[in-house]
Amino acid sequence: MLNENAGRFLEAIGNALSENVSQITVEGDESSRSLLFEVASPFEENKLFGYDITLSEAGVGFILAEFMLIAFDGIPEEHFDELQRIITAVNVPLTLGGFNLIPEHRAIELRQGMIYGADAKSEDVAGNILGTIDLMEDTVLMFGTYIDDFLKGRKTADEVIAEAEGFGGDSL
Repeated sequence: MLNENAGRFLEAIGNALSENVSQITVEGDESSRSLLFEVASPFEENKLFGYDITLSEAGVGFILAEFMLIAFDGIPEEHFDELQRIITAVNVPLTLGGFNLIPEHRAIELRQGMIYGADAKSEDVAGNILGTIDLMEDTVLMFGTYIDDFLKGRKTADEVIAEAEGFGGDSL
C-alpha cells in the first residue's frame, strides 16, 4: 500500500503547478498514483507536452517517483530506425534521464526516476520534483532540438548525430 505521504507529495506538486497548467488529473490506486498534466510545446504551435509523474512503493519506507515527459508524438513509422540512432547519440551526454522511442504510441519520451524516503517532508519532495521538471524541460529544449530538426527535414539523421556527439559530456 502506498504511503499516505505520496498523496501529500502529489497535492503539493499539483498546487505548485496550478498557476501554469490548465488541467491536472490524479489517477491510481493503493499501489501507485499518477499526476497527469500538459504544458505548451516549444517546438509546435498548438501542441502540448504531456507529463506523467507516478509515485509507487519502492520497498519498505521508500517511494519511487517516475517522471515521463512526452516530447514528440505522431511520429511516422518510417523514421523509427533513424530516430533510434539519433536518440542513442543524444542520450550519451545526458546526466538526467534519457529519451526513449515508444513505437506503439508513435512518440518520444524523456524519462527520469528518483527515490524518496516515505517520511520525507512533502514540501521538500515537491520542491525537488519541480526542480526536476524544470531540468527535464531544459533537457528537451537542448536535445529535443536535434530530434525536431530531423523530424522537420531541416537535417539528416547523420547531421543530427554528428552534432549531438559533438555536444560533449559536460552539457547537463
